[in-house]
Amino acid sequence: MERIHDIFIPFIDWDVNKKTIEKVLLSQNFGQIMEIKTHEKKIKQNGRLKSAHHKYAFIKIYIFNTVQGNNLLENLETDKTTHVMFHNFNEIIELDIKPYLSLKERSKKGFDLHVKDFRYSFYDDLNEKQECLNDYLELEKELNKYYVASNL
Repeated sequence: MERIHDIFIPFIDWDVNKKTIEKVLLSQNFGQIMEIKTHEKKIKQNGRLKSAHHKYAFIKIYIFNTVQGNNLLENLETDKTTHVMFHNFNEIIELDIKPYLSLKERSKKGFDLHVKDFRYSFYDDLNEKQECLNDYLELEKELNKYYVASNL
């Protein structure tokens, strides 16, 4: 079973930093963060992007073989949210851990992406990929008879 996963935390209070998130997930036996990227959340207001005064994070994590880690793993595989709570400066903070979705998957689900020139690739469709592979194999088969004959 694969223990390294990409996860997404859609809402992080402004005063919670990367080290705090890493410490919480480690100390609560969910796993060890291998990579974390946080970004300021922006919202579109009157045609302009403005700060939403919170962050979100994309994380690569090694999930431990513990009760908490295995529950997280099961939730990720069944597209459920894992809720993690901790104290930060005398307030209770909750992190919602969700499965990571690529830009393509987010776009398909209707998320508002603030990415310029994002387009689907012709090759993202499995049928198109199979059709291209079939064409390639047919061409290769046709060309092989010329290569085999020249080696005699």
